[in-house]
Amino acid sequence: MSKHSVVTIYLAALVTGGVIVTFPASSTILRERLEIGDTLYGALFLPVLILAAVSALASPILLRRWSLQALFRWAQISLAVSMILMAVSPFLGRDLGVATLILAMTAFGPGGGLIGLVLNTGAIENFPRARSGALTALHGVIGVGAALWPMIIAVAARANVWFAAPLGLAVIILGITVFAGKKPVVGWPRIPNGFKERLHIPGRLWARSTTVLIYGIGEGTFTAWAVIFLSENKGLPLEIAAGALSSFWFAMMAGRMLSTVIVRRVEPLWITLILAAGMALSFVLVSGSNGAIDSLLRFGLAGFFCSALFPLLLSLASEELPHHTPQVSALFSASVAMGLIGGTFGVGPLRALLGLQHIYTYSAIWPVLIITLLLTMRRWPKTQV
Repeated sequence: MSKHSVVTIYLAALVTGGVIVTFPASSTILRERLEIGDTLYGALFLPVLILAAVSALASPILLRRWSLQALFRWAQISLAVSMILMAVSPFLGRDLGVATLILAMTAFGPGGGLIGLVLNTGAIENFPRARSGALTALHGVIGVGAALWPMIIAVAARANVWFAAPLGLAVIILGITVFAGKKPVVGWPRIPNGFKERLHIPGRLWARSTTVLIYGIGEGTFTAWAVIFLSENKGLPLEIAAGALSSFWFAMMAGRMLSTVIVRRVEPLWITLILAAGMALSFVLVSGSNGAIDSLLRFGLAGFFCSALFPLLLSLASEELPHHTPQVSALFSASVAMGLIGGTFGVGPLRALLGLQHIYTYSAIWPVLIITLLLTMRRWPKTQV
């Protein structure tokens, strides 16, 4: 572990949080200026999530030739290009603007798929004896960026300089990339020669990655449609809708930071089960959001219960399969991306049939499935799957 390595990993995580929420937090602005309907809005998530999943799954092959530090550099450049294209898209007219936005989401894909792998692996390798705490803290920092950025976007939009938010992110991303290149980052070495023999993915890991895929569906449903649900279905101002999304991410950040303390005293599995049960309850509560304060509280509660689920699920798999860290990170990054596809693109066509309020209510089934799978896997003997 070195100061440069830790600063690079966690600073990149902070900015990644902002990148993740830039598109959903800007949804009302982009939909209005580019005349984007529900189905097209949901479809815009497809290229980023599909390419993120493909990039994550292909990472073991890429790592035969390039180091994690090289993949980090490519991921950062991909994310910076995405932010620049998104910033200019509303100024290009409807057709060219939509095409540019599609390119922005396409550029986002590889960066989003690789950055999760690189940051998760870096946190685990720098703190091998405190994996749960390191991963929870990492995703807590991502939550900080995700919580702050929608508010910055709302302020920029009110000042009629919305484009400055994604452009500013691009500049920061490139700055971190330059900083990271000054020294080798601990935990991002070239994969050892024996890695080729460890490319086999155990069946138990496939089973655990399913829980993350399901979680991705739930998180995508919460976050990708929050601003639209509150502004269009509930008639709340854009600032309030963006604030509710920020409250989700703030609560997620707080929950993750709290979990770094609790996980030292309570078995991670039990924390995970409690959070999943709370996530199911949150879907029902969010569907009944009504008014500014009420919406802020309900989405905040949802963020709290979603908070440490992903890092804890990742930690459970990493501790169970300590010699498969790259495969765990890659498969989990791909699985959560594929889950997000279902939680974003899938909601668009369903909105006309069910309505967002009912979709949120019925989505309580996803965390219930996570609980069922975790309890089932707990009973499996170590030699199974």
